[in-house]
Amino acid sequence: KPAGKAATKPAGKPAAKPSPSQTAPPTQSLPENPVPAPEPTTRKRKESEWDGFSVEADKGKGVRKVKCNFCNLVFSGNVTRARAHLNSQAGFGVRGCVPEKALLAKLLDTLEKQVNQEHAKKA
Repeated sequence: KPAGKAATKPAGKPAAKPSPSQTAPPTQSLPENPVPAPEPTTRKRKESEWDGFSVEADKGKGVRKVKCNFCNLVFSGNVTRARAHLNSQAGFGVRGCVPEKALLAKLLDTLEKQVNQEHAKKA
């Protein structure tokens, strides 16, 4: 081969057109009015998560200094620590809730009254 000449492909048959069975099916068009996207929602603070606590101070970013209404323990933390305290879960850096006997008696009395009222309504 002489230097400087590029190799060329030999002329052959032109590429064959694909048969109708090999072509892709026609794409379906989207409806003119698609289902509207849902409105963005903001997460609402669940008051029930803090029901068992009195907020002593709000330290920002979800961290609060709180006092347990059942055992009077004061600690700082977020709702995860508060739940761990109420459920006596280990591993969250806060001890479990041990309610005072007087408070337990009051709660049991309240529950008993509610049950009795429901039974009276049924009768």
